[in-house]
Amino acid sequence: MLADVVVAWDGSVRSREALRWAVSRPTTRRVRLVRVLGDDDGDALIEVGPALLLDHEVQQLHKQRPDLDVHGEVMHGDVEQMLMAESVSGSILALGTGGDAAVRLPHRSAMLGRLAHRAVGPVALVPVGWGALAGPVVAGVDGTEAGVAAARIAAAEAQSVDASVIIVHVRLIDSTPPDWPNGPMDAVARELATHYPHLLVRQRVVRGAVREELLRSTKTASLMVLGRHARSGPASDLVEDALAATSTVPLLIVSETDLLGLSQPATAMSSTMHL
Repeated sequence: MLADVVVAWDGSVRSREALRWAVSRPTTRRVRLVRVLGDDDGDALIEVGPALLLDHEVQQLHKQRPDLDVHGEVMHGDVEQMLMAESVSGSILALGTGGDAAVRLPHRSAMLGRLAHRAVGPVALVPVGWGALAGPVVAGVDGTEAGVAAARIAAAEAQSVDASVIIVHVRLIDSTPPDWPNGPMDAVARELATHYPHLLVRQRVVRGAVREELLRSTKTASLMVLGRHARSGPASDLVEDALAATSTVPLLIVSETDLLGLSQPATAMSSTMHL
């Protein structure tokens, strides 16, 4: 269970959307709001304003959600490096994306992209205007350990909100091994069936362009989970879409190490649709 969430907070609409997503998760137990001031903002007077705003936000959260352990912290240093240091396995780093800032501050979107690709722990890219938690949780799988981690974590997230899981593999013509996805994909479905009783798990094998087909799968989804195993590929493509405000669904990027400590409940219904 990913119970800890660190929110990159600066009082903007994007950071508030990231915070809204973090506190909406039934499994969230601890939230840290982190405000990073650049190296040039080290004057004590400059820090007073952000610190007061952050403290006000924390106090409001305490009143609204007394069940959560909420803390705020103002830091000084390079923003990207400080946020990268906050990303650890088993704790989600939530970053707000999209909105007007995606156009006005392209350098910030580039920084968020680097964090999503290089962070040690799971990273959630939360677009401005994301909808309520309704619909299935979608996991993109590709035969890698990171893909298996995406499916497992998607199942845990889905179970917490009483949703179903859709495991999606996009098959490229003449480029996919003949034993895939039947063997590995079925093995993922069986593993989910073992660990998550009463969870509806559906498999979708589609042919087409990876980016377009995964985006199509998110249209009715509440969350998309992808594995981080390379600087290119499906995760990279959808990260770019999230940063450009194309996606309206939160995107959670995970690694196989994020499975450590994940609670393992213990048969689910499973069906396969080849499209």
